[in-house]
Amino acid sequence: MSQIGAYWWPIGLFVFGLVFRYFWVDVRDLCIDEPFSVYHAQKSPAEIIRFSVTTEPNPPLYMLLLHFVMQLFGDSVVSVRSLSVIFSSLTGVLLFSISKRFSNVSGGLIAWALFTFSTAHLVFGSEARAYPLFRLEFILLVWSWLKLQETARSKSIWLIHTITAVALLYTHYLGAIVLAVSGILSLLLCADKKFSFQFILAYTIAALLWLPLLLPAWEVITKRGENSLHFLPEFWHFKYQLVSVWNGDLNYEHFMLLFLCCLTYLLSSKNTARKLHLYIALAGVLNYVTLYFGSQWVWFFSDNYLLFTTLTIYITLGIFAGKAVSKFPVVSYVLLAILLLPYFRQFNPLPKNLTYREVKSSIAAVQQLRQANEPVFLSPTWTALPYTYYAYPAIFKLPENELDSVLYVNKHFKIEQASEIEGRLAGATAFILYLDEYTGTNPIGELPKGFIVKDSILIPEVYLVLYCALDSNLLSTSSADTVLN
Repeated sequence: MSQIGAYWWPIGLFVFGLVFRYFWVDVRDLCIDEPFSVYHAQKSPAEIIRFSVTTEPNPPLYMLLLHFVMQLFGDSVVSVRSLSVIFSSLTGVLLFSISKRFSNVSGGLIAWALFTFSTAHLVFGSEARAYPLFRLEFILLVWSWLKLQETARSKSIWLIHTITAVALLYTHYLGAIVLAVSGILSLLLCADKKFSFQFILAYTIAALLWLPLLLPAWEVITKRGENSLHFLPEFWHFKYQLVSVWNGDLNYEHFMLLFLCCLTYLLSSKNTARKLHLYIALAGVLNYVTLYFGSQWVWFFSDNYLLFTTLTIYITLGIFAGKAVSKFPVVSYVLLAILLLPYFRQFNPLPKNLTYREVKSSIAAVQQLRQANEPVFLSPTWTALPYTYYAYPAIFKLPENELDSVLYVNKHFKIEQASEIEGRLAGATAFILYLDEYTGTNPIGELPKGFIVKDSILIPEVYLVLYCALDSNLLSTSSADTVLN
């Protein structure tokens, strides 16, 4: 009976996590890279695998899982984000379980709550992308490593650890970096050195099974995307991501200071479980440091990927908080209330300061400005997929070559340069220019010669939609001026 009771907390927290995330799952439009996931996941498994080694900057595992979900439940926003909702809810349960294992229920609940009510983890943890799965695999790798320290001869736990390592490699190319860092840490902090061969064997098997993706991975990590940024990220880029994770600057400062205190204590402690605690505390930190310093040479080491590194920080804080509660309950509860209340109050499930585009509002703006059958120019090119997903669902399901031809027939174009627009406007009198306003300027540069902005709609923090028409005086308008004025 006690064993059954031990499952009530994980089950209850998982169900809460599902309901909580499903409540917010479709209030934000499918945008940025999500439509790429949906569009390519609707292809056959063979095409998905081929695409993952040619164009898509991620291995095929997540896309294959999404493909089968879409086959069963369709391609609605709720359907395509369901996998991520499930993965994130399971991640929360693992955070609870690890923290509870090293402290108590209170410690587990604190780690779970920090994750569940983190604005960044809620928003990005529900996206139809591979990252929620990647975060689940990372924390499962930590969980299985810790379990192997207790039951070193457990073949089932070793198998979970090995499969998780392989899954990391086939979910995101960053998995190779994570396994390298985690592998070194595993061997350094292994509780019993004679069992180190278990981890060496697990990572060797994972590396051998990864060989088919070795060349694509090398291409992605070293070359792909190197021209997409004109600067190397600075530390404030990484700090900004952490601030969003902690729901604000003050929370970030308070919780990170507490974590550094915990880490300092662990480094000087003689506790018998010190190595296990150090593994938990350092597993995310070392990956964070690797990403930061790697980003100064390799574009792939992006600050966009660091959310998974905060998971073990939640666990560390949960463990120490749980132990503090058991020893000094009154003082600890007061301090926790002082820390957690601002954290919960600043939790915002609908933030505008995180990367996001209101695609449906932009579509409505285009329809409002469009007076007859003027062509619609989508820029930059990636805006075509989210626009088509909401405005023309049937067209969205076509293969690339058919999609492009249908868009051209219906006068919905994907144009990058003003000179290209000029070449396509023979006989046209006006067009709608649907722009990404994120950069603050018109990404195609100056408007085609002879065209001026007749009307426009600015959707705050999201898109700029311009209605352009021929000017009898052949005036050209600088789009940068248009945005600023």
